[in-house]
Formats: sequence, structure tokens, C-alpha cells
Amino acid sequence: MKETLSNTDGSFDFLDDFKLDIFTKEIHIFTPKGEIIDIPKGSTVIDFAYNIHTDVGNHAIAAKVNHKMAPLSQTLYSGDQVESLTSRKQNPKIEWLNFAMSAHAKSQIKKALKADKSADIDKGRRMYEKKQKELNLNLDSKDIRHLREKLDISTDDEFFYQLGSGQLKEN
Repeated sequence: MKETLSNTDGSFDFLDDFKLDIFTKEIHIFTPKGEIIDIPKGSTVIDFAYNIHTDVGNHAIAAKVNHKMAPLSQTLYSGDQVESLTSRKQNPKIEWLNFAMSAHAKSQIKKALKADKSADIDKGRRMYEKKQKELNLNLDSKDIRHLREKLDISTDDEFFYQLGSGQLKEN
């Protein structure tokens, strides 16, 4: 913009082009109630859901775009009417990062995934400690490291994560 201002001949005709450029970077989406939501051009259903509310995004399962079912990955266009569909059983998936376009949606997905992973690590740690007590074992960090090496797992947190998320069997 600075360069454009320095290259003008005193007229400000460039402002119309500048305003047009700003407005074409956003699209206008309608909610079922007729409210207008402005989101970046190229946004998908998941971006729309996170724009409505983080909780809507975190639990989004699909949407109705112009009264037709649509996946979270569908690109939206100006004038679309969008209704987000949610389920309390749904949680963010890492795949969502492949089609989320907005920085807000991506950051909220990453935040939720990190929280889920942390919860699984804690759950795995509790499962491990419970199994130790049941078997009356007293394993130390050296024993855990040996177990991790046998399973080809690089860190304690990754071991507990895999245990807590059900990737490892609790034998």
C-alpha cells in the first residue's frame, strides 16, 4: 500500500481497486436464520463451524449447505446458506488440518488434539500404574525404557499415549 501511495499522481483512483481487492478476499455466508457471516475466501465447512463457535467446530460432523448434506471439507462460496451439524460424540481429527483454511480453525483443532493427547497420556499412565499394583510389580524407568525399546516406542509419553488411546493392548 505504501508503494502504491508513493506511485500515485495525486489521484486516488487506486482506492477503488484496493477496496475491491479487500472485499474479494472474503465471502459472505448466510446462517439458517439469515445472519451474514464473513469468512476468508476458500474457507470450508469446518472453518465456518469454528467461526460460529469453538464448541461448534470441535463437535462438527457435517453441514447442510444450501439445504443439502455436505462434508466438513467442502469449500464454501459467497451466498451459500450453511447450517453446521454437531454431535457431542465427535472430537477434532488430525485430518481436519488438511482442509481447514483459516488460522483460527487450525489453531483450535491443534489445541483440541493436544488436549486429547495429554488426556490419553494421563489415562495410559494411570492404566500402567494400576496394572503394576495388580501384579505387585515395582518397575522403574529403566524397565519402562526396556519395554519401550521392545515395542519400538521412542519416549515415555508416547508409550503412555499409545496405551491410553488403545493402540497398545493392556496385557
